[in-house]
Amino acid sequence: GGAPRCPTAIWASGGGGGGGGGKASSVRAFVVDGRLRAGGLGTSSTSIPSRGGGFLGGAPVLRASTQESTDLSVEEENAEAKASAAAADDDNVDDDDEELRAEILSAAHSSSSITGPHTSISSFGGLSYVDTSLLDASVPKRHRVVFVLGGPGAGKGTQSDRIVDSYKCVHLSVGELLRAERQRGDDSPHADLIEDALVNGNIVPVEISLELLRNAMDDAAVAPHASDLKKYGSRIFLVDGFPRNFDNLSGWTANMPDAASAIGVLCYDCPQDVLEQRILTRAETSGRSDDNLESARKRFRTFREQTVPVVRALEEVERAQVKDEEEENGGMSKMRVYRIAAEGTVDQVWDLTKGAMDKFVRDDVLTASERLIDAVNDMDLESYGALCDSNLLADDEEEDESSASKGEGEVADEADRMEKIFYEYEAARVDVGPDGPTDAIRTPTLTQTNVIENAEVAVQDGTHATVSYDRIMKLSVEGQEMESSVRETRVWEHQERGWACVHFYRTPLE
Repeated sequence: GGAPRCPTAIWASGGGGGGGGGKASSVRAFVVDGRLRAGGLGTSSTSIPSRGGGFLGGAPVLRASTQESTDLSVEEENAEAKASAAAADDDNVDDDDEELRAEILSAAHSSSSITGPHTSISSFGGLSYVDTSLLDASVPKRHRVVFVLGGPGAGKGTQSDRIVDSYKCVHLSVGELLRAERQRGDDSPHADLIEDALVNGNIVPVEISLELLRNAMDDAAVAPHASDLKKYGSRIFLVDGFPRNFDNLSGWTANMPDAASAIGVLCYDCPQDVLEQRILTRAETSGRSDDNLESARKRFRTFREQTVPVVRALEEVERAQVKDEEEENGGMSKMRVYRIAAEGTVDQVWDLTKGAMDKFVRDDVLTASERLIDAVNDMDLESYGALCDSNLLADDEEEDESSASKGEGEVADEADRMEKIFYEYEAARVDVGPDGPTDAIRTPTLTQTNVIENAEVAVQDGTHATVSYDRIMKLSVEGQEMESSVRETRVWEHQERGWACVHFYRTPLE
């Protein structure tokens, strides 16, 4: 009974609401000057729609929509049809070729460990997700990798630039790394070999590509983001143009999983005639020696004959992992392959790309949510503080002071403040009087367990997300059981340390 003073957390007395696409009780969230703010009291529809998805040959296809609705719109149906047509065009591999089919299945079996040993399938409030906590716990930290594949001119670079800007990822184009290495000339022992491969549409030896990739990931992991000069933890690396063939795939599986977990694939499917026109248009300004029709056709042939079977193999890895997890975790894979119809406009393709990227962000946010609740259950103040913004529940004046120059004792003050928040809003305590326990008054034994149900997730803009769930707080004091339930929504922001909780609000449940 009664709501504690909580300047920027909103406590309401209405029915429970979610942050993932239904009716939101009492609260709307707005982004103002880059900060997520809560406001707009009153029952209203949330402005964060759920994203739909489907399946194409076992690979998810996220459909673009112009409506904030989970219903299948005309635009979604058209996008799905285009994705199917483009996939059929690019997948022009003879399914009756038993030798090729056997090679794909063999490659899939050999690549089953490509996701690495540092991720696992878990569940939070009824939602299955890929737990990425071990990637951040390791020293040095392991990298998250999404492969970006597609024929020449499919728009991989354009979409990757948008992903980097919105999701603060790191984009590493194998082609650009190879071209940069080629430009070193006599300073690089690989320059002539790379030049010959790029012009003739051949594949560069996997050892060279992996060496360049590993060095680039290690360097970029500690560098600030180019757009805002801020550092972001738990970043996703977009590896553009790799693996191109089975040799690349086996090379990665043999050498990279301990340093980088491959969590997914964005494969941009586009008909050859569209790709050729894009290449000719790009050649007018690019100045690239391989931007000509002859080279483009060689590269497209290489993509269809060598890279498409790799995508098929990774889809088989995904299917196998889904089958293995079907009984325990509802059927989910640590590897997800998204086929994206790329012949549309840049904005149309971007809508599909965002749908896929949100799924990867969702994993990291749910991982952070599970860790935070675990910290409360374990009474682990240190872990709780590491997952929360230092301005959590601060009012505007306090935030302004925190942003200004700070004197000595800053760390101690922030630790004291986080401890106060932890014990006032998260962990149960038994009050024994101002003087503490005496010989006649023993501190009662208290245990607390938080059970999470009916979770929902909404990713907003790549760096902000909300997670809503029913939180059942079960207390036991000297054998006496008590229980309290709330609908809790936490707002997460991508920061230097990774994903941090910046706000939360609760609605009592009857």
